[in-house]
Amino acid sequence: MRLTILLLCLAATASAGIIFSNLGPAGNPYGGAYTAAGTPPFSEGTVFRAAASGSLTDVLVPIANEPSGVLTFDLYADASGQPGTLLEDWANVSVPTSITGLLTINSVAHPFLTAGNLYWFTTTTNATTSGFGLQWAANNQGVSGGLWGSSPGFPWARSFSVDFPMPALQLDSVPEPSTWLLFTCALSAVLWRRRATAR
Repeated sequence: MRLTILLLCLAATASAGIIFSNLGPAGNPYGGAYTAAGTPPFSEGTVFRAAASGSLTDVLVPIANEPSGVLTFDLYADASGQPGTLLEDWANVSVPTSITGLLTINSVAHPFLTAGNLYWFTTTTNATTSGFGLQWAANNQGVSGGLWGSSPGFPWARSFSVDFPMPALQLDSVPEPSTWLLFTCALSAVLWRRRATAR
């Protein structure tokens, strides 16, 4: 019985995880916002190194776009310091016109991200005029890396120094297959135990 309880506890603690996060404690996840204005379409992004492996479930990001309230997001693998293979695309996502909290972007493709690898998370404004402001809050955890920007036909370059904070971002993952196997084993043990005591 003790072994069964141990297995269930292990399965519960090894469930969903965080692939990458530079957010702070609950209620204080980010600091001041970067604001960009330029000739659309204009893209901004950040490069991050995955801290854990997992299949993506969602992205949490404090971001806004005024006046349109619509952005397109993309997740890429890194290719020598530039976005490489497109892993997932979220087109025409409704966002607030000012940062009010964390926006949750759910994954449909569930790409598998590998710990230690570099990835790009980017956003592109859908505005058709230059009178827009794309806001993306910076992290307040001392994680540097700056903000990256790009216009059509130009490579990605740092909008701010590498010493500037990265934009705030968190990527969550689903449990790995081994976790589900552990949970199944624990559940089987519970059922076996109940059947054995019922006899």
